[in-house]
Amino acid sequence: MTTTHTGYQFDFESLLQEHGVEAEPNSIGELRGPCPICWSNSRAPFSMNASSGLWLCHHCGERGNAVSLVMRLVRCSWAEAKEMLEAHGYDIYSREEWVLVDEEPARRPYIDLPSEFRLLDRDTTPESEPYRAYVHARRLNDDLIARYGIGYCDEGQYGGRVIVPVCEDGEVAYFVARDTTDAAYLKVLYPPGAPKNEHLFNLDTVRGRKEVVVVEGVFDALAIPEMAVATCGKTMSDAQAALLLSAGVQGLIFAYDADAATSSRAMAERWSLTFDTQALRLPDGEDPSSLGREQMLALLAGCSRFATTIRDWHRRA
Repeated sequence: MTTTHTGYQFDFESLLQEHGVEAEPNSIGELRGPCPICWSNSRAPFSMNASSGLWLCHHCGERGNAVSLVMRLVRCSWAEAKEMLEAHGYDIYSREEWVLVDEEPARRPYIDLPSEFRLLDRDTTPESEPYRAYVHARRLNDDLIARYGIGYCDEGQYGGRVIVPVCEDGEVAYFVARDTTDAAYLKVLYPPGAPKNEHLFNLDTVRGRKEVVVVEGVFDALAIPEMAVATCGKTMSDAQAALLLSAGVQGLIFAYDADAATSSRAMAERWSLTFDTQALRLPDGEDPSSLGREQMLALLAGCSRFATTIRDWHRRA
């Protein structure tokens, strides 16, 4: 079914069929069939508007537009999906709703660290010692502290917190402020309006790698910094997935904290059409930071999908 879109055409039916989805047109111009995300075929839950390209699965709740569908089916970046559609004459900006749902997220302006921020690797004052002791207790050595520009604030809005910058292309996109006193109501603070679900901690380090481990927090990622990114939460957003695709990543192992094992499985399932995915179950009460590098590498070596790659990393460690 070649559909017309304000003068442009794109064969969504063939695209879906090429990826194993037998969707059929109905009388009102929709494509209906199994969902290409959850693969449910219960009463044809997947529907796609043949004119606008907007789609929805009534079983799993996933929804999107033509660009997001191509990203999921073809496993490509936002820009590549857009280029593929436009190469077939599909103008993604010819309808008003596309501006709302399909515009590639604009790069947020880079931010300044707090004025009270002090680098731990350059500060030898007595005030720095509790913060240095804290990051050492989180299994970070002095090399990692220096390499990732980790510091602290002893006063001000972020007083009593270790500050971990989150960089993208070498610039600070936002930062994580972790309480070290156990007295704060919120363990972690972010800059006001920080778009943490639009960035990934440690993305610059993993660029070009085919397989990456996805963890929850920055200290979890620093347990295995050559292969892990942190989502700063128990889910991975569309924007974060697009960043990984643009970085050349093809396979993901979700290794959220033990209390978020359900999230790991849910994310592995959700992104299984975009990446080769697997969920790693951690021992009860543990997270990658508490387990440490050696135990994490040992657990990852048992992942069937990426066992050889992880074992190679383990040998080189």
